[in-house]
Amino acid sequence: MTEEKKVYTTALIGAGARGVDQLAGRAVATGRFRFVAVCDPSQDGREFFKSRISRDVREFESFDDLMAWNDFDVAVITSPDFAHEAQAVACLEAGKDLLLEKPIAISHAGGTRVVEAAERNKRVVVVGFVLRYAPLYARAKELVDQGWIGKLTTIWVLHSVKSGSDWYFHDWHGTFANTGGLLLQKGSHDFDIINWFAGSRVQQVSAIGSRDVFGGDKPNGLRCPQCGERHACPERMPDDHPRTQCAFRREIDCLDNHMVLMEFENGVKASYDECHYTPDDNREYIFIGTKGKLKLDDRAGKLTMELRHSGDVMEYRPSAGREGHGGGDPRLIEDLAHAIDSRTQPLAGVKAGLESIRVGLMAHESIRRDGQVVRDLE
Repeated sequence: MTEEKKVYTTALIGAGARGVDQLAGRAVATGRFRFVAVCDPSQDGREFFKSRISRDVREFESFDDLMAWNDFDVAVITSPDFAHEAQAVACLEAGKDLLLEKPIAISHAGGTRVVEAAERNKRVVVVGFVLRYAPLYARAKELVDQGWIGKLTTIWVLHSVKSGSDWYFHDWHGTFANTGGLLLQKGSHDFDIINWFAGSRVQQVSAIGSRDVFGGDKPNGLRCPQCGERHACPERMPDDHPRTQCAFRREIDCLDNHMVLMEFENGVKASYDECHYTPDDNREYIFIGTKGKLKLDDRAGKLTMELRHSGDVMEYRPSAGREGHGGGDPRLIEDLAHAIDSRTQPLAGVKAGLESIRVGLMAHESIRRDGQVVRDLE
């Protein structure tokens, strides 16, 4: 007889598309999570949740009101980045387990507070590092760990972001105050994968970066539908698009082009390039060891391994299925349920979340210092 597993009452905090369709929807589909509350300051966001997930929920405009009610087991936090720290700490102190979107905070001190709250209250925190769960990345990790390319010495990563205009510069993502910089918001996925494969702690970082395309002198309140230059603007968003803030407004201070060099305590060296105005969207990873090289092409869903002495070339195409983030989203939700059931650490835990933002913050600090090597955060 199959043991019946507990269904966890759950609150969604932040009712955007990521939270509603990609996480809440998949959580409900597992049969392990029942949403009893949605919290979002926007009535449109709450209505969106109810139209997609369930109308039989409590609605909260205020996070404080949600926590005063407090009648749920698990929180899924997909609010804007600047809110993650305070909301995560409050939920942990109230005894909730979490699915916490990355970055876990926008400062190292804030991330440390999240880690300490999780440990102090003995709570499970799964960070939204979906790439760890995607079959393509999981298979690459297996091949490296099994020694097929020998001892890992070098990691090269090229992250091309076609969607920079859409996702990062037409709304709140465009400022450091909201995100801590795009090396936290976007790059934290990749720094986590680099850290995971390296299996060590970064000991020094140097970086350069610039704002080549986005930002400018337009009013902060300007939106595409009201702009007199909209018909000639290459970055114009459709009038009915959810993100229509001008991509050339004055407040934008996030960079759109970054190059980062890292050295780990175990000697592994890595480079990471992230550009937000490429014509394509892709992540390309190269792992080099003493015996060979493994290439990961995210868009093609393909791994290619070439060995030095034999000249053998092998290709792998792990089945990703049709689920989000190359099959990573549903596996992340499954790991959340398993970790809560067993009270064990998940694959993508809160300490990994802290180490990822540490690298991103060190890189931004190096950029501020004109590429000077940064060995830790002060």
